[in-house]
Amino acid sequence: MPEPIVAPTPSHPPLDILPGYGFAKVPRPKWERADLQDLRDRILIFEAPRRGCLYVLSADVGDGVGLDNSVGDVTRVGTVTEPDEQVAQFVSDQIDPTDFAKVLDALGRFYTGSDNLPALAAIEVNGPGIATLSEMNRHLGYDNFFVWQHEDARDPRSRYSARLGFWTSRQSRTIILNRYVKKVKTKDENTGARDYVINSPFTIEELRDFQTSGGVWQAEADPSDADAHDDCIPPYALVRTREGMKAICEIVIGDLVLTGAGRFMPVLRVGRRRTQELMRVSAWGRPCLELTGNHRILAAKRERPNGTQPPLRHGQLKFVSADEGLDASWGTVSVAPRAEVSIREVRIPPPPGFREVTGRLLAFDKRGRRLGRCRPIPSQLPVDPDFLRLLGYFAAEGSCGRHSVQWASHARERSIRVWLLGYLRSLGLAPFQRRVSAAGWIVGVSSVPLREFFRQFSSSTDKRFPWWVSQLPPAFQAEILVGHLVGDASFMDGTVKLATISPHFAYQLQEMSLRNGWRVSVCKRMGQNGHNRQWHLTWAGPEAHKIRALFPAAWLRAKRASGKPPRVDQSKLRLDGLNLIGGVRSVLSVPYEGWVYNLEVQEDHSYVVEGTVVSNCIIAGAIGLYVCHTTQMEEGETLADRRRRLSEQRAREKSLEDKLGVRRDYRNTDYSAEEVRELYGSDEAEED
Repeated sequence: MPEPIVAPTPSHPPLDILPGYGFAKVPRPKWERADLQDLRDRILIFEAPRRGCLYVLSADVGDGVGLDNSVGDVTRVGTVTEPDEQVAQFVSDQIDPTDFAKVLDALGRFYTGSDNLPALAAIEVNGPGIATLSEMNRHLGYDNFFVWQHEDARDPRSRYSARLGFWTSRQSRTIILNRYVKKVKTKDENTGARDYVINSPFTIEELRDFQTSGGVWQAEADPSDADAHDDCIPPYALVRTREGMKAICEIVIGDLVLTGAGRFMPVLRVGRRRTQELMRVSAWGRPCLELTGNHRILAAKRERPNGTQPPLRHGQLKFVSADEGLDASWGTVSVAPRAEVSIREVRIPPPPGFREVTGRLLAFDKRGRRLGRCRPIPSQLPVDPDFLRLLGYFAAEGSCGRHSVQWASHARERSIRVWLLGYLRSLGLAPFQRRVSAAGWIVGVSSVPLREFFRQFSSSTDKRFPWWVSQLPPAFQAEILVGHLVGDASFMDGTVKLATISPHFAYQLQEMSLRNGWRVSVCKRMGQNGHNRQWHLTWAGPEAHKIRALFPAAWLRAKRASGKPPRVDQSKLRLDGLNLIGGVRSVLSVPYEGWVYNLEVQEDHSYVVEGTVVSNCIIAGAIGLYVCHTTQMEEGETLADRRRRLSEQRAREKSLEDKLGVRRDYRNTDYSAEEVRELYGSDEAEED
């Protein structure tokens, strides 16, 4: 259980909290100086429970692995004389969904309302929240939950479903955010007070995301407020999508983007605004990232024992922004997709004019006669090391003609050409080779089906691996990486270096390397003409030796390069599972005038920009405000009838507790939920 604290605000004096909840008072000077990071995993109390009031407990549940916040909000339901007010909050990015249920249970019971019931709990159950709700309902005995309603029901009496909890969708999000924004912006004409009072610094920080040029569901920072700002990314920044890298300004709703959890999730909204300043974050092993000062980056804290510069050590992952103190004591995080699909064969779909006959693709003319000059090719190619290396080699040196596929090679790479010719012949094809210059050779094959297959790699100026390559097992990806290095890499003493003009290849190869446990450094530079950007990947030390061990000796001799190897300090890079942590080198302010963009991603609330995980929650508060003004009734029942019914039910349960000698709140007993309910049910039956 986290250590709860009481956070007095200027509008409320220090509180006297009832004993038994473990609350500790924090002096006002200490509270005002507290950093947001220090207030995580604490229950912030802004107002103690009051008699005659009703409360709503709303929660947005995260995974508890540092990638998304779990937020619990308590809202006091407004009356004619006072507005709705945020009276308590708990924020954590480390708590497990099951443990979060215990925090919400204590918080909800602490704010028992005038109806003698715990606060009405509205738990978002789209993702991990279902585990939290289940724990509260079945084990902790919490008995006052929001019942999901169908707002578009034709008959208002039938709008109630049989489900507990709140389901956030594009439709329901529009409803709750419209109500939330209206409450936050509306002021009373006489008193000047807002219709919704916000006390939490976390919520105030998240509200800086609000701006809209359209509907409220596309919210961003309010452009009419000179002090409003948003956490955003410049339009040229590249976001990792399932199909490859894509400029953030080109992202549309529904695109699947890679999140900090290592999975591809859909984008729910895209927002933008204008700004005049960005922060440039430079970290070891990845390109510089430019973003607004309050945009949070997934990072791990570095330790400095004895005042020396130690190797980077992996600690708890947290989202930290430049405004919150991101500096050289932190390391930013890169991730790789975690999904894995094992395949044994790849099917080549027959192009126009070809048919599949007994496992081979044959060419036919318009009259149905077979064309003997077109050699058949297997319709399914076995996924073996040679095939995977062929994929990687094509990504580096391949191109598609009108009816053929070609690979370029250097004159000294004869051993590589011999392997390539042998593999193509094993498929039943007739490859050819020819010299095109003093130092250049071409290996090609005339095959329309093979050409159609390799067209998945897009055009020669915008090459990328097909999306399914990122989900292959690590051993398969290692062979693809070897094939690509055969074409584009150079081998020096203790290092392997690769340069590419394709950002898709750069970050896809980085992910393949991470999945195989190899640290890799990625940097972005301008080309020699000052226009084309190049991405340079470097493996050094143990990683370079592991990669070299996968190459035949003849290939290594052909790829041997002279010159001074690049300087790479691998001590600044640490690999933890599929997370590559690189120490921050500098955080600088840079002038910028133009649009910046932000995304909201389903469930994970994070996405990968330029190889770094960034974050994008006021959803908990919005749910709570919606529930405050949404009645929870049985068919034909009024709000007053509901309160009377639930109060009578609670009174009966208390009398049963006294009679049976068991508590309805059985967290400290050995009773299960079913056993307690059986006791209540059997006893009520005897009374009847």
